[in-house]
Amino acid sequence: MMKRNFINISIIGVFFAICSLFISCSGEKDGYRPLFYNITKEVKLDAPVVTGNVYSIVEAGTYLFACNGNIYQKTANAERGWTSSTLPQGTSGVTGENATANVVIRLATIDGYLYAFTSNDKIYCSPVAEALAWTEIAHNRTDILTVFDNEAPYGTGARRAFASTDTGTLLELTGTTLGTTEVTDVIKAPDLTSATTYIPVKAVYLADSTKTIVSNDMLLTSNRDAIAYHMVEDCIYYTTDAGANWTGVSIDSTTPYSLAYYSDGSNGWLYVGTKTGIDGILLNSNTYIPIASYSSSHVVGNNLDSCLGDMQIIGIYPYPFQSGNVYAAAVVYYTSTAGSNTNKLWGYYPTRSNGENATWNCE
Repeated sequence: MMKRNFINISIIGVFFAICSLFISCSGEKDGYRPLFYNITKEVKLDAPVVTGNVYSIVEAGTYLFACNGNIYQKTANAERGWTSSTLPQGTSGVTGENATANVVIRLATIDGYLYAFTSNDKIYCSPVAEALAWTEIAHNRTDILTVFDNEAPYGTGARRAFASTDTGTLLELTGTTLGTTEVTDVIKAPDLTSATTYIPVKAVYLADSTKTIVSNDMLLTSNRDAIAYHMVEDCIYYTTDAGANWTGVSIDSTTPYSLAYYSDGSNGWLYVGTKTGIDGILLNSNTYIPIASYSSSHVVGNNLDSCLGDMQIIGIYPYPFQSGNVYAAAVVYYTSTAGSNTNKLWGYYPTRSNGENATWNCE
């Protein structure tokens, strides 16, 4: 009799334990996310096309171009659809886990031209088209560190592209040439890293002043109108006067790895790539000033945590601007192999052809 009572009590305990799992499926991010909650948020993953470490994505007219050693392209507004692009002569990209000595590591664009910077310090340019036709840009420099553009709206004449040297000299890419005179008509974001040499590696555009702001880290973005944002650790700095003054807003955050301004066409947020996914910073709907509120609940995608919750986000790309679409370059933390198929590009679309709207999936 005692044994039967013990068994009955055990069964009842198990029953209540199972019930508690279902009852607690609130999705609160408390470090112990319920198993069944995550299962309900999962979607069937598509086979990834863009794998490895995605170093940059640029928007150029009706196309998006991405590089991870290789170059991929797709129609900007399309859901997925990435295809391999023609590589510059002398590069062969990444195959599996084996990279050649000369791979494409960053892209930039201006109206009409796409630029590719490779690991052997060469810069190539191609007309922006479905079929890329690369030409090497002749220059006599051996100190080029990277290339980038200011993310101004394509086709407006405001898009500028630059090459930065390892001594901090900034040169401009125009058409098929690299300028030889140092660019000085840009605004520098504050040096928040205490670097001995200020080397610009990122730029953004402000429409109300037609100014380009540069930064010596990747944590710079703008709303393409009047406000630029710069992040360091647990503080967001913003400027409303083209970089003349910067104001800091402290937030409770983890170490940031990437930063982007995201808008669905109506509301705006700052998305921060971290070691464990993406968090969002609320922006005042009228002034677009950061609000000291920082949470993954501010980020689109009801399956965000199940897809990206354990991934380090090295790049966030909300393209086309205000379309609602956004891409995240994710790597497994501590992964050192550039061609690892565990690392990949993820995409979010408000509407998907399979009906699984407002979800993240492999690109």
